Amino acid sequence: MAVRGGGPSRRSHTKSRKGCKTCKRRHIRCDESFPQCRNCTKHHVRCDYMDATTPDNDSLTTTSSERASPTPTPTSDECFSVNSFRADSSYTDLGLLLPSEAENQFGPDSHLIHNLFAIADNLDTKGASDLTVWVSTMRRHLTIAPAYPYMLDALKAFSASQIAWLSHSQAARDQSIQYSTSALSGLHHAVGQFNKANADSVLATACLLVSQSKDWLSWSSLLGGITSITAAIESWQQESIYSDEVKRINAYSAWKATGQDLENIDTDRLELLKRISLALHRLRSQLGSRPVETNWVDQFIDLIQRLQTAEPAKSAEEQFNHLYVLRKWIFWLPVYLLQDGPIDMLKLSVIAHLYATALALGPIFPRLGTELCGDNAAPALLHVLSRMRAMQSEMAFFDTSSLIEFPSAVLAEFNARSPWSSARPQPALQIPDISMYFTEEPNMPGNLSPAFTPAAFEPAHTRASSTASAFLEVPTPQRYTGMTGFTNNISQWGSFPSPIFPTQDF
Repeated sequence: MAVRGGGPSRRSHTKSRKGCKTCKRRHIRCDESFPQCRNCTKHHVRCDYMDATTPDNDSLTTTSSERASPTPTPTSDECFSVNSFRADSSYTDLGLLLPSEAENQFGPDSHLIHNLFAIADNLDTKGASDLTVWVSTMRRHLTIAPAYPYMLDALKAFSASQIAWLSHSQAARDQSIQYSTSALSGLHHAVGQFNKANADSVLATACLLVSQSKDWLSWSSLLGGITSITAAIESWQQESIYSDEVKRINAYSAWKATGQDLENIDTDRLELLKRISLALHRLRSQLGSRPVETNWVDQFIDLIQRLQTAEPAKSAEEQFNHLYVLRKWIFWLPVYLLQDGPIDMLKLSVIAHLYATALALGPIFPRLGTELCGDNAAPALLHVLSRMRAMQSEMAFFDTSSLIEFPSAVLAEFNARSPWSSARPQPALQIPDISMYFTEEPNMPGNLSPAFTPAAFEPAHTRASSTASAFLEVPTPQRYTGMTGFTNNISQWGSFPSPIFPTQDF
């Protein structure tokens, strides 16, 4: 049909009926390339096609895991809107340049590396990287990883785990397993050729893999390997980009060798759990109309209540299972809360109480509480408290002392019993003038991954010993022989596929 004025007819506009959500929102045609369309690749944003298991899925806009989940969760698009890259970003603040042909540098599934770039870029821009347990080290990982395929695989597995926790994507879970297995194989080979040149990549890969361990045996064996790696690096630790981590781990190992472990601390278990519960209830009463934060604090309270009614975990494996869900929260929840919107006092309070809960629980999980949660949480808690104190002067209308009291007391107690800890008081952090409070959508994420929903604790005498976590059943690798013991001889660190290190003797 001719347009008014006798001009040429308007050209018909072709549409993509199954295009990704990002292209639909931008009103541009999607080429429907799987697993990531070219438009999303061009603009460095996450494509929701990656959540689909096949390109012929009936509806690529809603993943099967979202449909199956009874818990109201954000859609894939909502989950990752905060992961969008700035159009003009070259990640200069990370000291890195993301090339247009990312696959040449990062190999297949480069969107998993994009995800880590996006998180680091987002939180670095807000000055919030140190408020988490892992984002502040990501810049170092991403700098050296391209030269070591096994480390790239470990980073992809780590990124896929984060995506799976956030989006319920089964495809992401499968990718995490795939890349973890590949990284373990590569790490085994690198350990056999351990030297000063590859030491940093070996250490980083082991740390990335131990953070994803889903059972006590693999976690313990990898942790033992990390101890051996840092001991080997000690003589040249100043040349390592992870010198701070090497120093901290070696200091803890030396302290533990003296026999001054947490098992010697007399702690009333029920009184400690009651103290944590009261602090969490006090925090909840001040969250007001903040549904997201309230929901997470409710989950913290639920975990403590179940610990109160459960029989105390005695073996290291049982303690690992009891703390497994808390460990996942420590890794993923702060990043989730900090990425979306400005950083305010209530968000920081929830994160501070999460870290404080992990530290406070250490004495009643003496076999591994500090190594599983506390050592990572303490430095991050110090930075969170510094940020909260810096905000206090701008909040004369609101009493923040009660929000800081419990986390501050717990951190002081942790430092008193942990001479190796790097979480020491520092000068108050100066922060830019930002909006403290803002209106949020009533977005209730619930427990964003049903795979990590806490299972009911069972009495120790009724449950057979198992290498699988009580919270997430994971098949034991068929070739794993269940070897025990520990050695500092790097050349004898077990055999592929998993775990590649002997189990540490706790």
